[in-house]
Amino acid sequence: MIKQTFTQCTLHFFAVGTQKARDSSYGSEWLPPPAPAPSSMMKATPRIVSGDQLFRAQLGETLVLPCQVANLNDFVLMWKQGSRVLTAQRLVVRKDPRLMLRDDHSLVITNLKPEDQGTYTCEVDVMGKPESIRHTVS
Repeated sequence: MIKQTFTQCTLHFFAVGTQKARDSSYGSEWLPPPAPAPSSMMKATPRIVSGDQLFRAQLGETLVLPCQVANLNDFVLMWKQGSRVLTAQRLVVRKDPRLMLRDDHSLVITNLKPEDQGTYTCEVDVMGKPESIRHTVS
């Protein structure tokens, strides 16, 4: 234990990094504010762990477009076809009964039609920086 004395105040520094001061004239104690939460308590940043893919499908088939995300937490995942938003989190924005979002964030398109061809983007906006993958359907 290291001990330093200043006029009326003695500071004690303990090995665990806490600090305790005792004012000898008033008998009051001061303790430092609690330490910040350990990094393990902080939420991790989401990241998309699946990659871009090319899908060749026939008209009338069902297609599953995967989007595996680690640490999504409270962030919002969106699916887009081109620039058109299809889903936002669990909400299907494009009212098409052929579109469904699975619990694993995959987009399911049933009864494929010619207008389903194009680029599909799975995107998570992380503090203004979008993280995304793109699937091409032909």
